[in-house]
Amino acid sequence: MNRQESDAFSIRSFRAKDAQEVSRLISHCLKETLSLEFTERQLQFFYSRFSPDGLRQLATGCTMFVAFQEDRILGIANLDGGRVKAVFVNPSFHRQGIGMLLLK
Repeated sequence: MNRQESDAFSIRSFRAKDAQEVSRLISHCLKETLSLEFTERQLQFFYSRFSPDGLRQLATGCTMFVAFQEDRILGIANLDGGRVKAVFVNPSFHRQGIGMLLLK
């Protein structure tokens, strides 16, 4: 298992049991920070793609990492080889280096 740490949070590989919490995190990010950037149809696509089942399926074909603090997931990165597919960080934790560490 790949794991990195900072003073405030840690990074590890996504686990299937993370899917429910990660799905809620992504939905929160979409509503709070991205809802004005996408059409309702696009948002519905993302909600479906990043549902718990969608995340479990996605994890079979790419690399996913989560940032966490204690037992709370703060962010996720979805990578396909060297290509970044998606990064989401809880808006309450923006500008703390979580996204950058996820990408490292």
